[in-house]
Amino acid sequence: MLMPPPDKAVLARKARIVERLLAVLPADAVIHDEAETRAYECDALTAYRCPPLAAVLPRSTAEVSAVLRICHEERVPVVPRGSGTSLAGGALPTADCVILGVARMNRVLETDYANRFIRVETGRTNLSVTGAVEVDGFFYAPDPSSQLACAIAGNIAMNSGGAHCLKYGVTTNNLLGVTMVLMDGTVVEIGGAHLDAPGLDLLGVICGSEGQLGVVTEATLRILPKPEGGATGADGLRLERGGWRLRVGHHPCGYPAGGDRIHGPALHPGDGGLRQGGLSRLRGAPHRRGGGLACRDRRPAGPDPRDRAAARSGRAAREPLGGGEPADLARAEIGLRRDGADQRLHVPRRDDPGDGAAAGAAADRRVGRRGGARGGQCLPRG
Repeated sequence: MLMPPPDKAVLARKARIVERLLAVLPADAVIHDEAETRAYECDALTAYRCPPLAAVLPRSTAEVSAVLRICHEERVPVVPRGSGTSLAGGALPTADCVILGVARMNRVLETDYANRFIRVETGRTNLSVTGAVEVDGFFYAPDPSSQLACAIAGNIAMNSGGAHCLKYGVTTNNLLGVTMVLMDGTVVEIGGAHLDAPGLDLLGVICGSEGQLGVVTEATLRILPKPEGGATGADGLRLERGGWRLRVGHHPCGYPAGGDRIHGPALHPGDGGLRQGGLSRLRGAPHRRGGGLACRDRRPAGPDPRDRAAARSGRAAREPLGGGEPADLARAEIGLRRDGADQRLHVPRRDDPGDGAAAGAAADRRVGRRGGARGGQCLPRG
């Protein structure tokens, strides 16, 4: 990657620039020793490294404004930095730039449960926003994989998402307002504690701009009530003509699992005429498509193994739904048919009113005691 060459005039004025920064910030908030600036030479994209001219760690919006005003007057490039977890090089410095880190700005400024918002400084980590409101039954929806360490500032800069984004949206859908310092030190307020603002959607421009328009120091975020609980449902996948057959139970849905992002059946027309599915997770599947499963037709259709299983167990077939699936599953079934051989396993649920213990023991013997079947697995027999 080709980085811009450093400005030699800026490098020559390093002593004066550091002196001016120390005049508006405490001594422990300005890092200019060459050995110490190496801690800021890259973010999580470690393939490219370059120590900055200096790094500053302000504690308030006023200090951020003072730093940006000095850098603007000295014509020094500024690279905002959250927690440095970006894998895209968003906080990668050059030798003539000042890193402006917001890690020390991590306070909760306001919480309003009636109007469902929280206002925080942007150095606060993603997961700690939820931690500040979860005791009262609320949570902050965007949950990138680095949520334990990543800062709200970086989430806004990169418009981060996470497992919950399909249902609740990404950062831009949960950002209500910001306090931002422009590159000349001007402080502006955009949006606020309301669902929508009149005029142009400036928040949509700021969120995802990677810090090029200014440094966001405070953010007003939408918080949501946590789901009251989770329930495990059952849905099915089948082929109109032969092939692999799978029947699983859904992941329990509810915070903090990502399984609550799929509700109801989802149609996935596979090569074999797949009717319906609604799986939140599937492992061991021969072919995937979209959020569910798309199977390919592999063998000519044979006798339906469900009919043989019902005959063996003495249970009559239940009334089917429109897609050909049982209306009331008393068991969570995992079935696999290949080459016409019945490989179905019946795994009783805890609430099965029938002979659950005997069926469970039989199922355990059929899999050779290799462990019970779990939702989302294809388990052929022994």
